[in-house]
Amino acid sequence: MTFVRYHVRHETLYQYDQVVGESHHLLRLTPRALPWQRNLEHHLAIAPEPPVRSSFLDSFGNRITKIDFTAEHEYLRIISEFWVELRERPKPSAAAAKVPWETVRDSLRYRADRKFPADHLQATAFRFVSTNVPIDSQYAAYAREAFLPGRALVEAADALMRMIHRDFSFDATATETFTPVEQAFKA
Repeated sequence: MTFVRYHVRHETLYQYDQVVGESHHLLRLTPRALPWQRNLEHHLAIAPEPPVRSSFLDSFGNRITKIDFTAEHEYLRIISEFWVELRERPKPSAAAAKVPWETVRDSLRYRADRKFPADHLQATAFRFVSTNVPIDSQYAAYAREAFLPGRALVEAADALMRMIHRDFSFDATATETFTPVEQAFKA
């Protein structure tokens, strides 16, 4: 099996308008190990050096680095540098690629009389309201063009991605990190 190696260097620099007395950050800059992705080496450089630094895995298996500053600082520079090896990603089987999206949706509905496979349990987390992404009929209405009755999930997801690419454009000034998703969607 062939593979490709990548060297990635990502730098984030915050230069504050005034001295910051305290700050807390969750860094999601460590590549995740997956069956088709192997991390060869990873370095995370932070300046100034945080007095408190820890890491943990989130519920999806992603490494999160938590840093806390309690002393005054005027800037924050974070450099994540890694070498990763990618192999060919497994394709869904011909049968799985043809499964209608409604079948997948229905398999994720909770029923007290059955056990869920582990991958189903992970997926069910996306069926509930969150503080950042509420469940709203306007999103379903938008996606309805892609999710036609009986359409294979893979085809429907691909169609939805193409719609998003067609209908949305990036504008760095349009929203802030705290802009509600409903407002961004309407804009």
